Amino acid sequence: MTRYLLDTNIISDVVKSQPSESLLAWMSRQRDEDLFIASLTVAEILRRVLEKPRGKKRDALDNWFSGPEGPQALFAGRILSFDDKAGLIWARLMAGGKLAGKPRSGLEGKMAETQIEWSAPNPAGRAPR
Repeated sequence: MTRYLLDTNIISDVVKSQPSESLLAWMSRQRDEDLFIASLTVAEILRRVLEKPRGKKRDALDNWFSGPEGPQALFAGRILSFDDKAGLIWARLMAGGKLAGKPRSGLEGKMAETQIEWSAPNPAGRAPR
């Protein structure tokens, strides 16, 4: 069994008016119980919705986000949290990257940490586009 941690870009692509056909095909071959998102992904998606100017597009995104097709509903029981163990892994990843001359952004580091803690590969670079 392979579990996948889907990042924000994958979730965003799926809800576009014209999502990537190859991504949809890849996702259709996966079992729902093998697909996960991080709590930080939920937060990032909501932030993007709230940053949109008020209007029809934002209202539609807000309705999607909080409705039965939104990330919290679709991934209920499969949202991985950022807890104290995750925080320790994150600190090591961030410090190691900086010391190696390859600093990471805070959010990318937190996503990588969640991926490591939960042993869930991120298909973002491998899913056909």
